[in-house]
Amino acid sequence: MSGVKTGIFGDDGGNTYRVGVSKKTGLPPSLHVLTENARNLNPTFAGFVNDTYGLAMNQNAVFSGTALNVYDGSVTTYWTPNSITGGKWTDGSTAESHSGGASLRLNNGNVGHIYEFANNDASTVTAAGGRTLTFAASGLTITASTGSFLTDGYQRGQTVVIAGTSSNDGSKLIDTVTALVITLDSGESLTNEGPLSGGETLDATATIQGSSYVALSAFIFVDQNWNEGDSISVYGYDSNTASVIGTPVFIEDVVDVFQFDVWHSAIFTIAALGLEAQGFDSIRIQIVTEVGTGPRVYFDDFSLQQAGGAITYTSRPVAGTLYHADKLALILVDALDTTLADNSVFNITYNKILGLAKLANGIVFRRYSDNRLSFSTSATQMTDFLLGGFRIVEKFADATNVCIILEVTFASTIILDSRTLDRFEIEIDDDLSGLVEFRGSLRGSSETL
Repeated sequence: MSGVKTGIFGDDGGNTYRVGVSKKTGLPPSLHVLTENARNLNPTFAGFVNDTYGLAMNQNAVFSGTALNVYDGSVTTYWTPNSITGGKWTDGSTAESHSGGASLRLNNGNVGHIYEFANNDASTVTAAGGRTLTFAASGLTITASTGSFLTDGYQRGQTVVIAGTSSNDGSKLIDTVTALVITLDSGESLTNEGPLSGGETLDATATIQGSSYVALSAFIFVDQNWNEGDSISVYGYDSNTASVIGTPVFIEDVVDVFQFDVWHSAIFTIAALGLEAQGFDSIRIQIVTEVGTGPRVYFDDFSLQQAGGAITYTSRPVAGTLYHADKLALILVDALDTTLADNSVFNITYNKILGLAKLANGIVFRRYSDNRLSFSTSATQMTDFLLGGFRIVEKFADATNVCIILEVTFASTIILDSRTLDRFEIEIDDDLSGLVEFRGSLRGSSETL
């Protein structure tokens, strides 16, 4: 009688696996067994940290200085809007707007369709006809007696070309502009000269130096039909060389494109755009890929921001480890009385963040896997946190301050791998300095590779 054939069977989601006997030359029949090293998981938390501010997220991240307006739905004329390719762009659409009553509409465009905002050359200023120019070494200023440099089109980041003077001819980077005064960048130099009225001239092309700004800000409204696989990029462009400048940034990496029918604050940093050491004279929007009919998207209020802006806090695994993240927790403290007179309800307003009014831009949460954005969402008020799965797990107060702990538990453990630059980020784009404290951390376990 022959032996009974045996095996070890298992089922995993409908797939049947069998461990059987195999024979290898020179060896007796044997079972092959796969083993896995035991994991040594150390419970720990991974705080969100910024190189400048550490764990403290109650910072003022509002842009400062003078913004250079680029586009506002053509309510006001700034840079020249133009459809480069494709007929699905509508300048000045009144269907949706962030401010002013109009925006740029993209209605189910096709791959390769491009829209452009092109800067304009400044007008030549001539020292003649009663308009004089005076150059001052102290303060690095060029002062006109009449007219307006603003109306003439001079802007921060342009290079002004001076000609016809005895001591100041050359190309100089502009720092600030008012109606009567151009102030040069601190790295430039001038010699005292003037008032001049002998035909000396100033000129400036449309090219802007990216080093003069920290970010391109905009507002984006996804109306419908955005599908997984759709992609739209924003990038700098040089019309003189007909070339892309820097690195395109995809709007789906900046805002939550699946959150429809809401205006998203979009911050494209100059560093991310690769424009820190580059000159450009245009901003372009381009459809890179699409699935199906293509999305309907509105764009509004593009501006180049001079200073300040987004502060990013990162939580990542230590080099040589995996981090098994189970929860994300936030601690918020504010000088606020949140107890009603009868002590029956914890008094937190739905449309604020403790004592802060609803945020204009929002706190942005992002997850990166393999160094690519895999998830993004934002919160501007308390209800946004709750809709995102956060729960108020702890709350307490004294006579002065209230503290709440918000916590979201992930549906399954998220594994962050230090080798592939996996990480979570929290980006601050508003003034949160009114909070006494604001911190965040991932909670889970660390595993040594």
